Amino acid sequence: MRHLEAGDHESHAGRLNDVGLGVSDVMGNGHKVGSNRHGEVSPLIDLLARYHQHVTSMEGTDVEHADANIVRPDEAPRYFAIDDSSEDGCHAPSLASPASTISMLGACSPIVGSMTAPTDLLTDTNGPVRTLTLNRPDAKNSLTASMLRSLMAALYEADTDPTIRVIILTNSGNTFCAGADLTADRPGVAAMIGGPSEKPASLAELFVSMQSGATPIIGRIDGHAVGGGVGLVAACDLSYVRSDAKIGFTEVRLGVAPAVISVVCLPKLSRADAMETFLSGERFSPTKAAEIGLINAAVAPENLHQHVDATVNKILKGGPSGIAAAKNLVYTVPTMDRAEALAWTTELSQALFDSEEAKAGIAAYRQRRPAPWDESS
Repeated sequence: MRHLEAGDHESHAGRLNDVGLGVSDVMGNGHKVGSNRHGEVSPLIDLLARYHQHVTSMEGTDVEHADANIVRPDEAPRYFAIDDSSEDGCHAPSLASPASTISMLGACSPIVGSMTAPTDLLTDTNGPVRTLTLNRPDAKNSLTASMLRSLMAALYEADTDPTIRVIILTNSGNTFCAGADLTADRPGVAAMIGGPSEKPASLAELFVSMQSGATPIIGRIDGHAVGGGVGLVAACDLSYVRSDAKIGFTEVRLGVAPAVISVVCLPKLSRADAMETFLSGERFSPTKAAEIGLINAAVAPENLHQHVDATVNKILKGGPSGIAAAKNLVYTVPTMDRAEALAWTTELSQALFDSEEAKAGIAAYRQRRPAPWDESS
């Protein structure tokens, strides 16, 4: 889905425009990304809103400058989907309407830093698929402020490009990600400042960007993942790991804990499995990671690319708006009570059925031909 900043009335076609339900305020009044109908914010968004406390306590930091660059849910730039039927292209949404929810689906966190061509992150585009490769193999792809900014910018660019329908996140070298850069002056992943002129970057913001975007993110994990790297694996919508890699919540061995990453890992784990893996600090196999629900599957190294490509092809058979809505359901419905969820999903379902995309898909089904977005035939 494409977005425009508030005040920019230039008309753009967007990934979800076929829904035809008007404009909604994605990050302002109405639903915030990650909140339910009552405005109750999910743990991940709440964590993002509060992490600035860490930034402002950092030694040697210009507190005023750092705090001014923090992105909080209630202060973030407002993004709008464009409804060409309105006179100026922008009008207010109805509170908690299906339109609000559908237009919300493509909202990533705003860009942190600028989109350049950094060497620590490689990008490649093959038709509707954008591949992002963590590229600090000599440092085990450990997370730095620069890498976080590059990754957030690249994710935002891909998610706001209507021609990109799937994002693959992978790595160079034998390690997908070793977590925080322990060689830094002050290691940590909650808030990384980088140079004096750079904006803060946080792992919390990255997780919000990954899980609030409309575009499915597939982790093609071609190496080991420990510490914060496991959180990056878990934050992907789908994760496939080479079977000879090792995974581990190793933080306790360093005297710390898997704090920020617990927000994206705990929803996938039982309490027993979380306690065992968090407290022991032991590394375990991708096969076990799949058994406990942390990843989707362990795949033989020689088959990893083929397996991910097959998964991508399955996703591309789905309508873009339908896929975006399906992803959002997985993250949103568990935050609601049953009655609220049933009411909201009923409205959403009807809104999707009434969309131009659904009409095209149903017509194709009745005529026994591929849907217009399906290029696999």
